[in-house]
Amino acid sequence: MPTQNLYQTTLNRLDNVASGLNFLSPYIWLRFALALVFFKSGLVKFSNMQSTVFLFEYEYKVPLLDPTIAAYLATWAELVLPVVIAVGLLTRLSSLALFGFNAVAILSYYHALNGWAIVDHTLWGAMALSLILFGPGRFSLDHLLFKKY
Repeated sequence: MPTQNLYQTTLNRLDNVASGLNFLSPYIWLRFALALVFFKSGLVKFSNMQSTVFLFEYEYKVPLLDPTIAAYLATWAELVLPVVIAVGLLTRLSSLALFGFNAVAILSYYHALNGWAIVDHTLWGAMALSLILFGPGRFSLDHLLFKKY
C-alpha cells in the first residue's frame, strides 16, 4: 500500500509541474523562431535600402507594385510584424500578413529559389499557418487582453 501512495503522489506532483508549465506552450517558441527569421531579413534590407530597392527593381518580380514601394513595404513588414508576433499581439492577423508576405516572396522570386530555399519558405509558411490556426498560446499579450476583456 505505501508504494501505491508514493506512486500516486509522484504522478500527482508531476502532473502539477506539467500543468504549471502549460503557459510555456510550444507556440511561444514557434512565434520567436518565425519572428527571428523575418526580423533578421528586415535588418539586412534596412541596412542598405539602396541595394534593397535595386533588388526589387531588377531581381524580384513583385506584381502590381512599384519596386521602390515594394522594397519599403517589405522592409517595414519584416521589421514590424515579427516584433508584434514575438510578443503575441494580434498574432493571428500578423501571422496572416507574414504568410501572405512569404507567399508573395515565393511567387515573385520562384525562378531563383531552389532546394533548401523552397524548403525554408515552406517551413516558414507552415509556421505562420500554425499560428493563424491555433493562436499564440497562453504566454502572449493576446491571451492577457482577451482574458481581461
